[in-house]
Amino acid sequence: MGQYHLTVNLDKREFLDPHKLGQGLKLREQSYGGPGGVGAALIVLLAASNGRGGGDFDASTDPDGMIGRWAGDRLAIVGDYAEAGDLALEHRAERIYRDCGRGGRGFRDISDSVARVIEPANGVRFIGTGWRGVVDAGDVIHTPGPWTPGGYSAACGQPRGDGHNVAYQARYRELTCKACRTVFLRNARRRGAAERSAALK
Repeated sequence: MGQYHLTVNLDKREFLDPHKLGQGLKLREQSYGGPGGVGAALIVLLAASNGRGGGDFDASTDPDGMIGRWAGDRLAIVGDYAEAGDLALEHRAERIYRDCGRGGRGFRDISDSVARVIEPANGVRFIGTGWRGVVDAGDVIHTPGPWTPGGYSAACGQPRGDGHNVAYQARYRELTCKACRTVFLRNARRRGAAERSAALK
């Protein structure tokens, strides 16, 4: 098994959960681009001079005060295999990942609050639980890896199957969810007439 990593604020004792932001826990999984993820969260959290020009984040979408919250703080990306000498001894690097675990003994998960700023800024929505999917205008941008059965429907956020799925391979007649049918037809129109008629069979 690989090493899992969390981005932590050593001063405020807060952390980001990559799964809640649509990414995996391994370093390379977090390095992939996209409309969500830890990278987008860090842009929000480290923005020291937001609100002074066009293209800045809209502060009205940030009720929890996440924009610029980590500006100037000491941060680290710490793995579950961390050893004491990986950071200054005062931080106890070997315990940080565990201390961020469920219940967060001493570290607070701020992923949901940051996600609320990313969603309107990037025109996306985080859906599902656990390793969340990221959807944009009804099209799946990223869903959990192939080892996760099914993923989620982009239209309604329900687990795929049982009438919920707007994936390219789905068939219209298999969909019982009205939201999924609407998005599926819109996507089919984008793909062109020939592929649309094949998909409707």
